[in-house]
Amino acid sequence: MTILKKYSYVAVSFLAGFSLMTFELIAARLVAPLVGSSVFTWTSVIGTVLLGLSFGSIAGGMLADYYKNDKVLGYVLLLSAFSVFMTPILARSADFTRVPLGMWATTLVVSLALFLIPSFFLGMLQPIALKLYARSFFDIGKEYGFLSAVWSLGSIAGVFLTGFYFTAAIGTAATLTNVGFLLFLLAVYFLVCEKRYRVGRFIFAIVGTALFLVALSFVTRSHASSNVVYEKETPYYLARVVNIDNMDIGPAKALFLDFDSHSVEKTSEASGPLFYTAMAPVFGVIKNDIKKIHVIGGGAYTLPKRFVDYYPNADVSVTEIDPEVTRIAEEYFNLDAYNIKSFHEDARLYFARSRETYDVVFGDAYNSFISVPWHLATREFTREIRDHLNPGGIYAINFISSLDPEKSDFFISMLKTFSREFPHHYVFVFGDTPSRIQNVVLVGTNGSLPETSDNFYHTLKNNSGTKQFAAFLFDEKSIDISSGIALTDDFAPVEKLMSSTMADYFPRYVAFYSSLVK
Repeated sequence: MTILKKYSYVAVSFLAGFSLMTFELIAARLVAPLVGSSVFTWTSVIGTVLLGLSFGSIAGGMLADYYKNDKVLGYVLLLSAFSVFMTPILARSADFTRVPLGMWATTLVVSLALFLIPSFFLGMLQPIALKLYARSFFDIGKEYGFLSAVWSLGSIAGVFLTGFYFTAAIGTAATLTNVGFLLFLLAVYFLVCEKRYRVGRFIFAIVGTALFLVALSFVTRSHASSNVVYEKETPYYLARVVNIDNMDIGPAKALFLDFDSHSVEKTSEASGPLFYTAMAPVFGVIKNDIKKIHVIGGGAYTLPKRFVDYYPNADVSVTEIDPEVTRIAEEYFNLDAYNIKSFHEDARLYFARSRETYDVVFGDAYNSFISVPWHLATREFTREIRDHLNPGGIYAINFISSLDPEKSDFFISMLKTFSREFPHHYVFVFGDTPSRIQNVVLVGTNGSLPETSDNFYHTLKNNSGTKQFAAFLFDEKSIDISSGIALTDDFAPVEKLMSSTMADYFPRYVAFYSSLVK
């Protein structure tokens, strides 16, 4: 065995590890615009990749025992390249929104359909490379250990390059296409490695390169509907600005981050339903002289802009994890006309570092679909916010839930968690019936409430600036929170608590999403 041939197997081992981990990270990003990025997504993707890797390792080991030659390795590399090539094409072409299943089942079906076969072929590479690399049975432990280390180093390189560079620099689809091309080039080497095949190798490489360029052109071209006026892949999301014409609110622009509609702003003066984002006047009834306001979660910055409109002398700031989302808000949602300071980091980290105190903090962050990031819903984080409030300060948090007793697990748990740190609070619900999936806003103060919920209703009703919000004030006396879970950093099963709500809302949301974006 020549030195070149020996280290070509080492290269296969490195590229197999690199490709698999790149593929796994990209897989979660690739599926997010289809079904969201939740614990269901990561569970389905990781489980599918591991399943394919397991069966691929078995099949690769059996094949290596029957056929110990380079061409077998070349063919498996070629199949790996082709399956990786096809993954972003299938993701863009197939309409998975028509899968008639619930959220977690749809996520699993999508993951199996897109990622099982490529993971299977990538899993075959390592045992075949080991069989060809091993010189004798007596050195098998040392040689297996060396190739496993190389595979792990390739995996580490794939993780770091994908996470820190590829997704933001060239995007998910182009990353997979380039990985497929690397696998293809290595397949060419092993399939036509003899001298008499040099011409064939050259022709094969030319044809493959042409197909690569065609595939790259396809996956990097936008395939969104005409409603989409802007689309860009950021380090965190696939961000889209979409024109919508809804019968309830009239013409509007919506910001979609992956699968999720994060913000909707009307583009006309047409009247429509009242959203929680307009409730800035309510806080002035609870606390006088509001000077510092902080909003967790930017999106299109609808809520921070309303705060600036109503409290023009207040200092308004925002934690928004993605700088590109802020730039989109400036370009498409008129943010550049407002004096709002943005901090581009996770809110948990921001408050852990910050010594600032506020009159109002409003939590308006979403993770995936209609799910609040679990680490921003716990008792520990709620206590952290309380410690950053001025005397008589207000903390409000918005989330989506149903008040139907059969589907209110998340609402009850959020209320129980919130009330542990803010026993003095009000509840606002922005739905016309308890069974409706709706925005719920908990509003607590670290001081005493100005009046009881009943009296507060009349105060809101008699104030011209807040009278429309009186109807949304919810009497929680009928709610028994004893069955709820006080969410903590150690135990916060947000997706599980929301599963009944998601199961009800998911099919209708999919129809809405696909009508606008697909």
